[in-house]
Amino acid sequence: MATPNLAIVELVASQNQKEVTVNNALAQIDEATQGELDTDATAGGSLSLTAGDYTGYFMHLLSGTPGAGFTLNVPATKRFFAIRNTSGQTATVQVTGGGGLSVAVATGELALLVSDGADVRAFSII
Repeated sequence: MATPNLAIVELVASQNQKEVTVNNALAQIDEATQGELDTDATAGGSLSLTAGDYTGYFMHLLSGTPGAGFTLNVPATKRFFAIRNTSGQTATVQVTGGGGLSVAVATGELALLVSDGADVRAFSII
């Protein structure tokens, strides 16, 4: 079994070496709350974060040199996360498949966002 949002492996009652699972879970929590992932947006268009990348890191740095504004799709998982856009173009952040609310993050902005699995909302943009 794994946790529903961050997919952290849970302990099993009969498990040997429980400390391995606990230590791995702590490392995942550390990255999910403090880690940064650089995503190259040069290809532009529609980019998608994998479930592991989305839940595995708190800060998502959008870098590269796309020729126009682009869309960043995030998985339909509840999550509080941050986007720092240094790409030179506006990034529209939405849940994969669209249809819900999205947030435009202009170049140079840092946005604290929250997703309920359907909509992305801005908590703060600086």
